[in-house]
This record gives sequence, structure tokens and C-alpha cells, in this order.
Amino acid sequence: DDIIRFVSTLSGLASENMTRGTGWLFLDLGRRIERAQFVLGSAIGLFQHSPIDWDAAMRLALELCDSSITYRWRYLGQLQPAPVLDLVALDDSNPRAFAFQLRSISSHLDRLAQASGTRVPDLLASLDADLSRAVRLFDGEEKSCRPAGLALGVLREIAADGLLRLEELSEAITRAYFSHVPAAQAVGSM
Repeated sequence: DDIIRFVSTLSGLASENMTRGTGWLFLDLGRRIERAQFVLGSAIGLFQHSPIDWDAAMRLALELCDSSITYRWRYLGQLQPAPVLDLVALDDSNPRAFAFQLRSISSHLDRLAQASGTRVPDLLASLDADLSRAVRLFDGEEKSCRPAGLALGVLREIAADGLLRLEELSEAITRAYFSHVPAAQAVGSM
């Protein structure tokens, strides 16, 4: 309980009292990258299991993304994979969704580039379009949602690729803004 109170206090201070300079940008950028990794690895990762487990997976994905109430308000019906994935992955108005994190990361990288003159390559550019394509597959035939089906296969590939790209982005930010040693370069040919 003490740790939760401390972290909540720190988060509140950062969101309410910290000026929106480069220090805050780095703090929020790190939070957005970690949240994007969490959504890809946890909430979307739940769909990589058998459809038998999906009812529990969908409920947990909505709970992990604090989106249960929004889902009930928006869709009114029973849980279905495509709307759940749409809400936790593609809805850029949902502050816990993956797409919201991508927009925030891109905005922060642009602001950092303006402030410092150093631009980090946008390694996440096509991820939201790829995820959108995968979610549309869940609206298709039921057989594409089976464990070996097309929708799950595409979703697995995109989630794995997204996690890798987020890690690469984090490393690129570290090299660009926090490393005092230039990147290693190979000398000669092997």
C-alpha cells in the first residue's frame, strides 16, 4: 500500500505540477512506450490463446486497459473479439489504447526534435495500420479466429513486430539523447 501511495503521489505531481519541458516529455514518452508494450504484450497478447479462453481474455483485456465501462456503453451487447480489439488497440480517443500511445509517442518525438535538433526515426509508423488490418480479419469468417486461423496468425506477427519495434525505439532514444558514446561501427569486412 505504501508503494502504491508513493507511486500515485509521484504520478500526480508529474501530471499536475511539472512544467511541460523536455524533462516532462522524456518522462511521458517513457510512460507511453511502456504502456504500448503492455497493451501489445498483455491485453492483445491474451488473444493468442485458444478461442475457448477468449471470453475471459476479452474481459481481462478490457479490465487491463480500464475500458470495461466504455465497452458496455459503446457496444451494449456481448463480448466479441473485433470490438474489444478495436477499443484496446485502435481507438485513439481511448487513453489506454495502443493507438493513443502511438499518437502520443509520435507527438513527443516531434517536440523533442524541435527542441534539440536531434530526430529519432519513427519506427512505429505503420503499426496502427497493420493492427487495423488484423482487427478487420476478426470480423470475417469464424474459422479465421481459430488457433491456427489467419486472424490470430496476423495478430501474433504484428504484436511480436510491434514489441520489437518499441524496444528498438527505446534504444534509439537512449542513443540519441542519453548516450555520450557514439554508436559502435564495424571496421573492415568480415
